[in-house]
Amino acid sequence: MSNINKIQFLKNVEIKDISYADLDKIMLLITEEYGNNYQEQEFYQENIIKNYIKRNLNNEGVHWKGAFYEGNLVGQLISEIIHGIAYLKLAIVKQQFKRMGVMKLLSYYIERVCHEHTGSDFKCVHALISNENIAMQKHIVKYNYVRLGTTPPWELNKFFYIFGIIVYDYRWKLCVPNPKFYVEIFNTVKSNKLNRFISINPSFSNVQSQTYDYEIDSIRFEQLPNPFPQKIGILSPKNEIVAEISENKYQKSWYDLLFTKELNYRTKELIVKNILDKFEHNESINSLSIPININDQRLQNLLLIYKLKYFAYLPFYLNGLDAILMGKTKIKN
Repeated sequence: MSNINKIQFLKNVEIKDISYADLDKIMLLITEEYGNNYQEQEFYQENIIKNYIKRNLNNEGVHWKGAFYEGNLVGQLISEIIHGIAYLKLAIVKQQFKRMGVMKLLSYYIERVCHEHTGSDFKCVHALISNENIAMQKHIVKYNYVRLGTTPPWELNKFFYIFGIIVYDYRWKLCVPNPKFYVEIFNTVKSNKLNRFISINPSFSNVQSQTYDYEIDSIRFEQLPNPFPQKIGILSPKNEIVAEISENKYQKSWYDLLFTKELNYRTKELIVKNILDKFEHNESINSLSIPININDQRLQNLLLIYKLKYFAYLPFYLNGLDAILMGKTKIKN
């Protein structure tokens, strides 16, 4: 705002934890800036907002800071920490206060609290930024975030850029991806200055030799009761959840396939084939994203056979292990 001195403005901005009393202010800020079209649609649901607030107040892996000026909420930012990775969400600044340092101030407080509560387990930060949000892309690059890749598009010209920054990379790791992904991964590792040795020799892979006895010959799908993200469970004949995949109906996507049991390759193959079959026949889902252990060349090869493509390199994504994001879209450019 040209009529407000930036330094004086920032002196009067108060950064504090979001509480239940701020519920109406949160909704007002979202709707004033985006109407009903904010990309993270879960934040239009009051029960989900309350759940995030509760976890924030109880230090349950969520840190939610608000920037208040003269009693009004002018900016907000959430960090949700899962397995040492901080995921940035709800990064919004009121239009008339943009370029006034609000997001920089929020980012500083969020990073500090993540370090305080996570310590050396705090490995990196990931952020999904809409391809249409040019301002946020420029902002995040200023703070040394590097583009790790993209998600598959769920509508024509609608997808997310995946940005990341490494906070604590304490030892060297050997990565043995599919040779077809070598160039993309090498460039990402180099730009992020990661401590990684990259090889295309499958004999070095620590996944190739792993075998597990857990095997099933049939599965079924069942909607799980999670409020957000909604999850589809993959169940064995004994009703054990052996894998799950998240669903975002607004973004018409399935993502984050997670194997919840130590399964052998044949069972993983069965699950992947069934998911792909359901994806192809589900008209309400346009994009599919599957993160795969970077060293699991066998599963990567299977997904290549089914014409999934490489989309991103995700450091520490699978319980501290690096991952490759492979995916598929029904959208034709």
